[in-house]
Amino acid sequence: MNSTVPRNPYIIGRPIDENDPELFWGRRSLFRFIEDNLRNKTKVMIVYGQRRIGKSSILRHIPKSVDLDNFAFVPFDLESYSHKSLGEVLEELATEIL
Repeated sequence: MNSTVPRNPYIIGRPIDENDPELFWGRRSLFRFIEDNLRNKTKVMIVYGQRRIGKSSILRHIPKSVDLDNFAFVPFDLESYSHKSLGEVLEELATEIL
């Protein structure tokens, strides 16, 4: 009997490019969950998890995978703001939103 182990479809390393949806799959139910929560006016959604689990890839794919007709998606990475005050961070966020 010839058995082969299926290839792991998930890529470890840098976030998957949002312009290459062929590499990003297996998350349809997650994007439906995000879309449903947006439509139900959920005020806060947090994407969290272990390092290298796909959080950045998910965030990059929201604009292409979720119907955002009535929403504006504003990516804002807090990692580079650790040395700034809350006021500076909020000012930068407001600038990105506008």
